[in-house]
Amino acid sequence: GAILGMAAHIDGLASNLLDQTGLAQKGGAVLSHVRLGRDINILRTPHIMTGCADLLIACDLVVAASPQAIECVRSDRTKTVINAHNSPVSAFVENNAIDFQQENLKRAVEAHTLEGARHYLEATELATILLGDGIATNMFMLGFSWQKGLVPLSYEAIMRAIELNGVAIDANKKTFACGRMAAHDMETLEAFVKPYISVSHENIATNIEDVIKKRADMLTAYQDAAYAEKYMDLLHKVKPRDEDEIYMAVAKTYHKLLAIKDEYEVARLYTDGDFLKKLNNQFTGDFKLKFHMAPPIFEKRDPVTGDVKKRVFDPWMMGVLKLLSKLKFLRGTAFDIFGYSAERKMETALVSEYENLVEIVLDKLNKDNYQLCLEILETPLSYKGFGHVKERNVKSGRVKIEKLLAQLDGNDVIKKAS
Repeated sequence: GAILGMAAHIDGLASNLLDQTGLAQKGGAVLSHVRLGRDINILRTPHIMTGCADLLIACDLVVAASPQAIECVRSDRTKTVINAHNSPVSAFVENNAIDFQQENLKRAVEAHTLEGARHYLEATELATILLGDGIATNMFMLGFSWQKGLVPLSYEAIMRAIELNGVAIDANKKTFACGRMAAHDMETLEAFVKPYISVSHENIATNIEDVIKKRADMLTAYQDAAYAEKYMDLLHKVKPRDEDEIYMAVAKTYHKLLAIKDEYEVARLYTDGDFLKKLNNQFTGDFKLKFHMAPPIFEKRDPVTGDVKKRVFDPWMMGVLKLLSKLKFLRGTAFDIFGYSAERKMETALVSEYENLVEIVLDKLNKDNYQLCLEILETPLSYKGFGHVKERNVKSGRVKIEKLLAQLDGNDVIKKAS
C-alpha cells in the first residue's frame, strides 16, 4: 500500500527494494520500510525512524494516511508520489457504506510532507488500461518515482533487480517504462489511453431528468418498456410532493431495487457485447475465460460458515449465458425457476416494501422532517452485495428503517400535540 524510503545513492540494493516492497510480485495493504545506503554498516535496521523518510510512495492513500506511515514522514523533508485511486479496504465487504473521505486523507498526507514535492497520479487506472491488471500499479509508481529523480538507483541496477527477482520480468520492465513515460509526458500518455477508458465522464447523468431517463432506458434493456413504465409510475406520485432531493433519492433507490442483478441480468451483461469488447481492449493473444459462480440450483454451502460456495466454470459457460439472456421474459413468472430461491424472493419483496415506504413517507412529509424522510428513502441504497453479504445488509437496513419510521411517527405526534 505504501513504501517509505530513506534514500542515499547505491545501486547494489535495488534487489532489496523489490524484495521488501513486493513491487515485482503483487500488491496489497502493506506498509514497507526501505532504507538505501552506500555502506551496509550504517543500515543496522530496515526500520525508518520517526520523521526520517525522504520519500513516500503511496500506492494506496488509505495506507499512506495511516498513523504508522505518518509517523515516519516530515513536512520539511519527505517527498511524495501518491496514487489518487481510491482502493476499497477489506472492511468495505462488510460495511459498504464506508466513507473513504478521500480529500481528508489527502490533507492528512499533505500536512506531514514537503510542500511543492508532491505528485498525484491516477496510477491504478493508467496501469490497468496499459497493462491489463491493477497489480501493475506498484511497479508503475516506482517507474514514475525513478524518472522524477526520487529513487537514487541506476536504471541498470533496477533492471537487473527485476531479472534477479524472476517474476514476470518482461511485464515488470514494461510497467516500469510506462511509469517513466507518465512522469516524462503525462499529457501524451493520457491522450493515448483516453479511447480505452470504458466509461466516459461525459456520459454520467448529472441532473434529475437525465438520471431518470437513463434509468428508464436501463430498465427497458433489463426487461421491457412495461417494466420501465412501472418505474415511472412511482416517480409520478413523488413529483407533485417534491422535485428536489427526495425525488432524486426515489429515482435512484427504486431503480436499484427494480434492477435486481439476477441470473438473467448477469447473462445479459456478459453477452451484450460490451464485456467482450472491454476484454479485447485490455488483452491480446489467446486468453481463456473462467467463470466463478454459485448457481442457486447447484449451490453448495461451506460446512463451517454455511455461506454459499462459488464454483469454477470453463468457457462453455458463455454459451449457456447467451441462451439464458434470451429467457429474461420468464422473469417473475411461474416458469422462472430462479425466482423460487430465498434470495430472489427477498429481492422481490424489497420492491413492494419500498413502494409502500414511499407512500408512508410522502403522507408524513413536511419541511420540518424533510431530512429524516430523505434518510428513510435512501437507506435501501445500502442493500449491496450478493448472497449472504446482501442478506446481512438488507437485515441491518430494515432495522434502521424501522427505527427511523418510529422517529418519524414520534415527530408527527409531537407536531400534532404542539
